[in-house]
Amino acid sequence: MLTNKFIKNINLKKIKNTLINLILKKSKIYKKYIINNNKIYKFIYPIIKYPKKIKILNLIKKKYIKNKKLIGIKGQYLIFKKNYVLNIRNHIGYSINIKF
Repeated sequence: MLTNKFIKNINLKKIKNTLINLILKKSKIYKKYIINNNKIYKFIYPIIKYPKKIKILNLIKKKYIKNKKLIGIKGQYLIFKKNYVLNIRNHIGYSINIKF
């Protein structure tokens, strides 16, 4: 996930339609949750440098993380200088203060 590799030529609309058909085949009760909007949004977060060997930051073990410069965001990961990575999903419910 934290490499500079991407899946190219993926057809999200086709995948969406395949999944909708699978869901509706099982049960029609989920039809009300299906959105007909097929607009695709693209989010671009620049990553200055990808980490070579990841050092995981864990707020359970260490309450404060100081002097770490944010150099990128990829998915659920915040990438900091010196190969440090914070997985945001592992910290659901935490209150985090970021100072610039």
